[in-house]
Amino acid sequence: MSAPQSDCVETSDVLQSFISMYEELPVLWNPSDSNYKNKNKRNAALVKLLSVYEKCKPGATISDVRRKINTIRCNYRKELKKIEDSKRSGAGTDDVYSPSSWVFHALQFINNFEQPVDLGNSQAQLDEEKEDVENENPSQIQATTSRSSIVPPLEPMPKKARSIGPIARQNELLQKACAYLDFSSKNNETEIPTIAKAWGEKLLQLRTLQRALAERAINDVLFEASQGTLHRHSVKINEGFSYESSTVASPVDSVPQIPSPQQQGFRSTQNDRLVNFFSGYE
Repeated sequence: MSAPQSDCVETSDVLQSFISMYEELPVLWNPSDSNYKNKNKRNAALVKLLSVYEKCKPGATISDVRRKINTIRCNYRKELKKIEDSKRSGAGTDDVYSPSSWVFHALQFINNFEQPVDLGNSQAQLDEEKEDVENENPSQIQATTSRSSIVPPLEPMPKKARSIGPIARQNELLQKACAYLDFSSKNNETEIPTIAKAWGEKLLQLRTLQRALAERAINDVLFEASQGTLHRHSVKINEGFSYESSTVASPVDSVPQIPSPQQQGFRSTQNDRLVNFFSGYE
């Protein structure tokens, strides 16, 4: 029985030496170290740790050292998780979980660079790393981590992109459409002459019949101008009409001309445009 106890004491001593050496090599665990990303410096540090680790595992390799570091750090994170869970459960100060393993307390120098392991999201990884810190035996180390070299501190798992439901997607498209229409409307408004807006305000103040006559006269003027036939004497107001008590009487001498099909088409188009334009002021 004395031999196993001697081996156990020797194992603890080697593990303690391993952790002490690890603490003296911040290039392996402190991201703020100037040589943290220097591959050669990190490999040299691993060689130093290997010389200690070979005392309990002859023939060990750099890969074994990396696995050992990942193992003790994973166990450290699990202990942090237990502490955090006990605090969240509303336990009193005396009931908060306190790790009893000396290894946990020996690794306090990495506390600022570790996050608690989320047991719900990392169960598969933890199943591979079931070594118990309190009963750890370096002579029986198993490969518990996969493929990677040391990457302290572990980066949090990327969050999954939030999926957008059909209603949210529809609202997003509507917002974009409204923004586009608002932008187009503002651009169109800047192209309308100020005097045209003033005419529109005056037309809105007219009675229905007077507005219709004014719109027709405006259409006639615009048509002649578009054809290049508008001149100084093109517009003749109220010629051939008589007035009684400030009301418009029936025409006396003039006979209204029937507009040509081309004029009718132009007037119809202009009427539609004016209706659309002035409807915005109503």
